Amino acid sequence: MQKPAMFRASRVESVLGELGPLADPGYRDRLAKFGSHPAKALGVTMPQLRKLAKSLGRDQELALGLWESGVHEARILATLVAELGQMTVAIADAWVGELDSWDVCDQACTNLFRHCPGPMGRRWFGLVRSRSLCGKLGL
Repeated sequence: MQKPAMFRASRVESVLGELGPLADPGYRDRLAKFGSHPAKALGVTMPQLRKLAKSLGRDQELALGLWESGVHEARILATLVAELGQMTVAIADAWVGELDSWDVCDQACTNLFRHCPGPMGRRWFGLVRSRSLCGKLGL
């Protein structure tokens, strides 16, 4: 059952508010060396993101809202809380099309796409590769 947009927006804002105190400007600046956009990043480490994701649980509506926020760490968090059974080809195609850093790409593949059943998982890995993401990111 899809939650009202207002509920989703308030939940996303709440989670983004939880990310703020975890931010480390020094870590954010180091992320820039690896292709992340500092203007979109907060500087929250993966262990902190995993801990937060565990407390949030799986929530597809939250995942969609976090991804839409455009915040670097929120997108990684989206890959951790997304519900595999509710991912569609359209959603995954859109997410793949918006990948703009190696670590978000890596986390999307590790946390989400590799768990997709059969042809869907292979399709998304293929899309990631076909976008020449490595070249775009200078890898």
